[in-house]
Amino acid sequence: MEEEWTIEWSEHNKIYYEAKEELEQKKYLHAFRDFSRAIDILMTGLHSYRKEMVHQARWKKGPPSASQED
Repeated sequence: MEEEWTIEWSEHNKIYYEAKEELEQKKYLHAFRDFSRAIDILMTGLHSYRKEMVHQARWKKGPPSASQED
């Protein structure tokens, strides 16, 4: 099942490829920073998705069934 995360792919890809270039140039501190930023963008999308799932589970419950009243 594919989950529909909202991720800023253009921003993620830009930062990711910059980090790869910095790694090749042995600019390790800059590469680490940018890889971390790229991961943060992914995690932000995941967090938003999970937050929405919790919200839906909490507020979109159906009415109690008649069998629960007995």
